[in-house]
Amino acid sequence: MKTEMIPDHEMTPPVRATHIAAMLYGVEPDDLLGPSRCVPLPEARALAMMLTYELGTWTYARVGEAFSRDHSTVIHNVRQLRNLADTEPEVAENIERAKIMFGGSNDGSEF
Repeated sequence: MKTEMIPDHEMTPPVRATHIAAMLYGVEPDDLLGPSRCVPLPEARALAMMLTYELGTWTYARVGEAFSRDHSTVIHNVRQLRNLADTEPEVAENIERAKIMFGGSNDGSEF
C-alpha cells in the first residue's frame, strides 16, 4: 500500500480523515472518494465522513461536497456507523483509534 501521510498542518479535515480511515482499513485514500461499495470501503468511507463532521466540525452538506455525496448520504452513513459500533467491538475500536489519530479527545464520549 502506498499511503503517504501529508504533514498535519497541510491537511484539511476530510483529507486527514480519509488518510486515517484508509490506514485503519488497509485501503488507499483515493478509494474512499470513489463510488465503490466493495468491503471494507463503505465502512472506511463512513468513518472518514464521521471524523470530518464530528472532529473537523464541518456541516453535513460540506462533508457531502468533500466526498462527492449528498448530505443525506452523509447523515445515513454516520448513523449507520454509530449503530454498527454498538454491536461490533472492532468498529467501536476503529472509531476510538481514529479519534485519537485525528487529534480528538479520548474522553469516552460518543460521536
